[in-house]
Amino acid sequence: MGQKTLQTGFAGLLTEARYRNLRYLLAAGWNTLFGYFAGVGLYLTLSKFIHITIIGLIGNIVSIAMSFVVYKLFVFRTKGRWFIEYLKSNIVYGFGALIGIVLLWLLVDYARLSIWIAQFLIIAVTALISFFGHRGFTFKR
Repeated sequence: MGQKTLQTGFAGLLTEARYRNLRYLLAAGWNTLFGYFAGVGLYLTLSKFIHITIIGLIGNIVSIAMSFVVYKLFVFRTKGRWFIEYLKSNIVYGFGALIGIVLLWLLVDYARLSIWIAQFLIIAVTALISFFGHRGFTFKR
């Protein structure tokens, strides 16, 4: 029983980790598309009325809420601890958002990149920050 159970248990852990990584990639794809189009949509809708940094802040709040729910329920499937995980998620995303908002401002206002290209570049940077932050901090058990 011992050796068979150990092998099944270890194989089960490997399989779960593999599926979790696949779920993470799918969720990251969805969250990236959502965040990209939310950011561009907000910019196109609000840029005549408010500064781009405020638009970036609003876009990040909406995108972070969506991402947290997707990661919690679909990827990591953690039970309970909604509040503490949400706070941790905001720490990870806050760091990425701060970098993203500054980059958005610099890339659009100073580098004169289009919002489409700037948003794409920023998402690539913040995706890496969020991957390592969530895996090692937010949803670590």
